[in-house]
Amino acid sequence: MNYFVLLEIARRMKNKQNKLCKKISEETGVHYTALEIIVLLYSDSTVTTAKEVCEYLNLKPNLVSFHVDKLVSDGYLVRESIDGDKRKVRLITTEKCESIGERCNQIRKELFEKFTGSCTKEELETFYSCILKIRKNIETINV
Repeated sequence: MNYFVLLEIARRMKNKQNKLCKKISEETGVHYTALEIIVLLYSDSTVTTAKEVCEYLNLKPNLVSFHVDKLVSDGYLVRESIDGDKRKVRLITTEKCESIGERCNQIRKELFEKFTGSCTKEELETFYSCILKIRKNIETINV
């Protein structure tokens, strides 16, 4: 498989999603980057800190910090200390995020169904299994 084809597919999928989710950003008045942070924290319980948000969304810490501060002051997020490490802070979505999170998740679900519409269930299961293996391999590479 061609490496650049994989990158192009991921980029094109992300661009389609961005165009649809930007409409939600405009409707709600929540900056698009802040919206991405909300949806990530709302949808993925394994991501709880600003550092993890930076890693998952490939954003610079100062940008995440800026948007998290704004989201906290606007009532979308709350900060909670993590027991045992006073330097770490857990970011928790509030009820105010529910509508945004659900709408973006619905968009992603519908897009994924369109992206994979011509694939069988078995093909998707194999593909997902391979993707998880690739993800695990990526974690072992130190650069």
